Amino acid sequence: MTSCVLIEHATVVTMNPQRDIMYDASIVIQNERIFALGNSDELSGEFPGADRIDAKGKVVLPGLINCHTHIPMSLQKGITLAIPDGLYRVMWPVEKNLTAEDVYIGALAGGAEALLGGSTTVIDHYFHAEQTAKAVTELGLRAVIGHTIMSRLGPITGEQELEEGIDFVQRWKEKHPLVIPCLAPHASDTVSTDWLLKLRQAASDAGAGLHLHLAQSMDERDFIAEQKNLGCVEYLAEISFLGRDVIGAHCIFIKEEEMDLFKKFGANPVYC
Repeated sequence: MTSCVLIEHATVVTMNPQRDIMYDASIVIQNERIFALGNSDELSGEFPGADRIDAKGKVVLPGLINCHTHIPMSLQKGITLAIPDGLYRVMWPVEKNLTAEDVYIGALAGGAEALLGGSTTVIDHYFHAEQTAKAVTELGLRAVIGHTIMSRLGPITGEQELEEGIDFVQRWKEKHPLVIPCLAPHASDTVSTDWLLKLRQAASDAGAGLHLHLAQSMDERDFIAEQKNLGCVEYLAEISFLGRDVIGAHCIFIKEEEMDLFKKFGANPVYC
């Protein structure tokens, strides 16, 4: 059965090569695909059986992409406000006690909030990734999802998390059109060099991306400087981790010359 939706009288931001903006325009959607785009008067009579949405006074544009999220953490909003080192002192102890069901409920709430804000795709990094994948498929939210992997310091660590992160990619690769699995080491200071190299190889073998926090705190920067005598980005470059398939989130505490390394290796800094 063919479904048809007609969005009428909208201002449409096309994002085509000419960056055209169309006024009093209509969009025809058939079976989840854009079928036609044009003047509202011209299209109005062509699809008499369509479900109609009056978008007068509204703008229609492509969905936004949020390149670094933890949508299940909608449950923990505000708990670290005004607390120095809140990530380490408050958030991690809370996360240690989260159940898979908690993550599922949080991902439903956080994913719905993303959609309400106009984000139709998120790139998510959190524990119990299986539950996030379950939630986004129910919501109709597209997501690049990685299972958080930590070898030290964090609330959930251990070899089983490394294996689960790799297995998650294998389980979800091409399983569902809304889920793109990736590998998600937590950060340069919370994942051992051996594990980072193993994940680098696993990503290359699977054709999957890598998504990690990078130079997100002074603690991370200072640990890498003490252990490796390098900046966080320099360290990843040194071990041949960086590439076009890498997203580094935050990138706050880096040296100016480290910015050039992103360009050199084609890696993607995401400032949050």
